[in-house]
Amino acid sequence: LYDSIEVLEKAVEGARECGNYTQSANYYKNEVLSAMNRLRAAADSLEELTSAQYWPYPSYGDLLFSLK
Repeated sequence: LYDSIEVLEKAVEGARECGNYTQSANYYKNEVLSAMNRLRAAADSLEELTSAQYWPYPSYGDLLFSLK
C-alpha cells in the first residue's frame, strides 16, 4: 500500500510538467489513473484481510446498505 501511495504521489507530481491541456489529460489517463487503480487494488486487498473492528473506514457494504 505504501509503495502504491508513493507511486501515485510521483505520478501526480509528474503531471505538473505537462505543457498543455491535452498532454495533461493524456498523462492523467495513462499515469495517474493507473497508479490510482493499483493503489485501490492494494487497499481492497487489505480491507479483506483486516477485521472490521480495526478498519478505520466504512466498508463498501456499509456504504451501500446504509443509504436510506
